[in-house]
Amino acid sequence: MDKKCDIIQDLLPLYVDEVCSQASKEMVNEHLQMCSQCNNICQQLRLDTNEEILNEEKTGIVERYRRKLKGKRIRAVLLAVIITLAAVFLCSNIRPVVIDLGISEIYSEQEMNDAIDLIKEEFNSWHGCKLYSISYAGDDYSRKELEYCNTLAPDGITYAEAIVFRMSFRSPIFGGGGFNSNFRYDWSWYLARTENGEWVVLTWGVP
Repeated sequence: MDKKCDIIQDLLPLYVDEVCSQASKEMVNEHLQMCSQCNNICQQLRLDTNEEILNEEKTGIVERYRRKLKGKRIRAVLLAVIITLAAVFLCSNIRPVVIDLGISEIYSEQEMNDAIDLIKEEFNSWHGCKLYSISYAGDDYSRKELEYCNTLAPDGITYAEAIVFRMSFRSPIFGGGGFNSNFRYDWSWYLARTENGEWVVLTWGVP
């Protein structure tokens, strides 16, 4: 693989998500017409941009630059690694969050959105994490978990209703905060409220 392919493959995630500059886009277009290897990688990125591809892209970028560390421009190469990995991760962050309220006979859309807003408020404090989706766990499950939610209630508080959501998210690309690095998690969130009260977030974690 020559140096031009290295540069093009580093740009491909930005190119596929259409967030690179016009000059970079034209350079990639020209190269893809002549290089079948880079073109195949581009097609794969278009077909599958899930966490497996992101992991492969991260590993490939790190390995390419690790070899370059033998040269004299160590600091410049390290900076390029950080910038490129950040670009790959930020590109994944522009994908919209999927919210699935499902069908509920006990909660209105507004009531569920109020609960989701509290979840997002807490999640947004987890720096570097990428939210993929939030979905309602269903009326039956939420009713069943009311008893559990009341075991978490402060003294003197009895909750009248509970609501449970499933969340899919990715941890920071370099880990931290108790998370594995660049790992996909699927957690449940438990919220409850007293009669005529407001939702409160009680706990979250592995279902």
